Amino acid sequence: MKSVAIFVVALLVGQTGGLNRGGSAMRVRKREALANNTLDVCFSQKTYNWGTPKPLFDKYDAIYHFKVDPCTWPNNPLGCEIFYTAATDGLKHDWPGNAFVNPPYGREARPFTEKAIEQSKKWDTTNVLLLPARTDTKLFHELL
Repeated sequence: MKSVAIFVVALLVGQTGGLNRGGSAMRVRKREALANNTLDVCFSQKTYNWGTPKPLFDKYDAIYHFKVDPCTWPNNPLGCEIFYTAATDGLKHDWPGNAFVNPPYGREARPFTEKAIEQSKKWDTTNVLLLPARTDTKLFHELL
């Protein structure tokens, strides 16, 4: 029997709590924003697209050996063998291997979460999603 394995592995900027003893997603993004003088974007909805901190990806890649990144940038900064950008639309393709999914936050997270569940069943893979830890949302109650 195939299983679905999806993990909420980080917190949305602005929420408290740690990813590990070394810090939280907020601390990483805040530190980067301070260095680039762009702190205001960390506390607004100017963008729903947040890049994945490489150390976070590397930690989970060491465990799951990701092959697919269906929500990445054109330069493929995480280095997955198979990757899709907004232009190539990862929702239109199969994910034949463990996938690391950092979807755009907001309404666009749901279709990627649904696709991750479907692909996990189809390929018997583990798909790790980087999602906001918002347990009061329909997405959390209906899909996770």
